[in-house]
Amino acid sequence: MTAPNGEVEEFQFTALGTFEDHHDAVDKYGPVPYLPGSPRVYEEWRKSHGINEPLVPDDGSLPDVGYAVVELDAKGFSREEIFWALHKHPKEPGYKGSYFLWDDINTILDLHAILKNSPGARYSFDVPGMYSRLIYQHGDDFCYVKERNSWASYSPREQVWSFGKAQEVVRHHLVDVVHNLALREDREFGTANEKIQGAWQGFKRRANSSNALINSTLERLDPNTPSVDGKYPNALSVKDFDSATDVLPFANGLVCMGTGEIRHYERDDKISKKLSFEYAPEAECPEWEAFLERAQPDPEVRKYIQRVAGYSAQALTSEKLFWVHEGVADAGKSTFVEVLSNTLGPFAHTPDKGLLQAAGDERPEKKPNLVGRRMLIVDEWPSGTRLNMALVKLISAGGKDNARHLYGLDFEFTHTGKLHFATNVPIRLELDSGLMRRLVVIPWTRPASASQRAAAAELTGGMDLGSWFINNERSGIANWLIRGYQDWRKYGLGDRPEVVAEATDRYLHNDPVQSYFLTHWERTNDPADKVFTSDVYDHYVKVCQETGQEPVSDRELTKKLKGLQVEHKRAIRIGDVNRAGFVGIRPQE
Repeated sequence: MTAPNGEVEEFQFTALGTFEDHHDAVDKYGPVPYLPGSPRVYEEWRKSHGINEPLVPDDGSLPDVGYAVVELDAKGFSREEIFWALHKHPKEPGYKGSYFLWDDINTILDLHAILKNSPGARYSFDVPGMYSRLIYQHGDDFCYVKERNSWASYSPREQVWSFGKAQEVVRHHLVDVVHNLALREDREFGTANEKIQGAWQGFKRRANSSNALINSTLERLDPNTPSVDGKYPNALSVKDFDSATDVLPFANGLVCMGTGEIRHYERDDKISKKLSFEYAPEAECPEWEAFLERAQPDPEVRKYIQRVAGYSAQALTSEKLFWVHEGVADAGKSTFVEVLSNTLGPFAHTPDKGLLQAAGDERPEKKPNLVGRRMLIVDEWPSGTRLNMALVKLISAGGKDNARHLYGLDFEFTHTGKLHFATNVPIRLELDSGLMRRLVVIPWTRPASASQRAAAAELTGGMDLGSWFINNERSGIANWLIRGYQDWRKYGLGDRPEVVAEATDRYLHNDPVQSYFLTHWERTNDPADKVFTSDVYDHYVKVCQETGQEPVSDRELTKKLKGLQVEHKRAIRIGDVNRAGFVGIRPQE
């Protein structure tokens, strides 16, 4: 067949595949082969036949000639009619494109028939095609996490999501795409003509032999642009990951703490933290329980701390408490919190002490490591260092806070960690009546005897006792935690054992002035709440007389209250009177 006036230029076959940027045409006709050429010819033909509706989105682009061939074929035109329709218009001035040969139209329609029924072979032999293959095969396996300004990738083998740069996260998916090119698509092109097979083989060689194709594909990743076929996931938030409150992700499955049942992971669980050992529901921890019996002989205390531990292993903060494990050296408190921390793995964390210190560094970039934690362990608080009580209150209450990852965006998160301090000396607390209700002191007052230390050394072979528990009874200790959680769900924490209540009371009232302030005054931090220093001192002396205590001087009282971070001014105005006084406190009702 000869084109009009004999004007036929040899067409150089350079690429095949689909051009799915034109959504409307794809939805209407399926994947369409791409052949370089002038779209203007077909556009003019459409206009001359009164076809005015756009074939492509209103983005200023014109449809590819491949769509022209497929649409005309779908309208019932013969291949001869299509050929002449595409060649009837003369070249425009300056146009450097090529006319189509008869074989080229046959190639388009033949390949379209293959592609329509071959989902594995839908995409072009170029960077857009590689990108489309990536989305088609792994579109559910990675997503952009906006607050981190990074990407998350799901590993079907590990069944966990991990975070990293786009190149790190997506490259292994692209490598998998390249590896599977021949396996998935060779059979689709096995029946194609020599031109199609030649283009396919050339593309496959480039994909397997060079990183250039992969790097160019990575450059197309745009978190603000969904995929052409809708499979590319929307950007997710940090809060979308590890959002379940009452599950523990073990190496062999996701365990419901309420029932002890285990199930397989699913991608949509969005698990990014997972324990490194397997769940074994029959596992026991006899040495761990024997250790607790030696360190805490009161069974009520052991039951209480098991419930506290179970509560600390899940993500709710409904109790609004924090715990201070206080006692003499070598009494077991550090071993206790260390073993719980290592059992919970990524769900436990040791915060930077500078973050928790009064006037410490509370910048948002210091807080991302608090997100998603369930237990926060602080061992050996520096002597004489004041706590940031506002942050302690916020954490224990499960309040909202702001954090920021390096090079990321500020984001809001809810605290889920339960604070546990382990210390040999009292922590310097600046308590108010609200924080008094949150503090619980668990005493550890029985240091290991010489015979107990010898027995522990024989058991562990010289290994640290906490490490021995993790190496030998971790699965059993996890079950101990789950049982504690189930008891807490059923009964709550219950009444505090007598020794715990007494230790907490001593901790709160070890200083008579602090005890007086916490009992009779409420800290509001409201500048409108003011009281003269003389009125506070008169009330203090009256209380001392009623309780038989020896009062300190007015100067000493003021000094101690200022040490409790009660604001004191040399002059405050109440009515028409100006005198020294305290600001931000009022009598308790």
